[in-house]
Amino acid sequence: MKVDKLVVDTIKYDAGMAVVLTIIVNLLIFIYIRCLITAGRKIMSGKAVIKSMRNGAFSGYVRSVSRAKGTFETTQDITKAKKYTNQVTLEGDIDFCTGVGFQRGYVFGYDFI
Repeated sequence: MKVDKLVVDTIKYDAGMAVVLTIIVNLLIFIYIRCLITAGRKIMSGKAVIKSMRNGAFSGYVRSVSRAKGTFETTQDITKAKKYTNQVTLEGDIDFCTGVGFQRGYVFGYDFI
């Protein structure tokens, strides 16, 4: 039985694409694992604080976060703000505060101190 050249070329192309896709998937897995490792490290610049904005205006710094009560408190004094040295904890509290405060017009970010 004679095998058509187009069929052979298609099989070679599919095999080549499988190799390329495998390399891409392995690279993405490597990047994901690297991000997980990096996420647990301390913030390199030192400490950070969460800033809150309400309806487009600065409203203060996050002083405390209570997941049990579903609340957060803010202060105008940066020295009384909660200090963060870990990126994971910082981003977790930003996500929590955003979930709690978004309906009331709050938006959160962070600054290094």
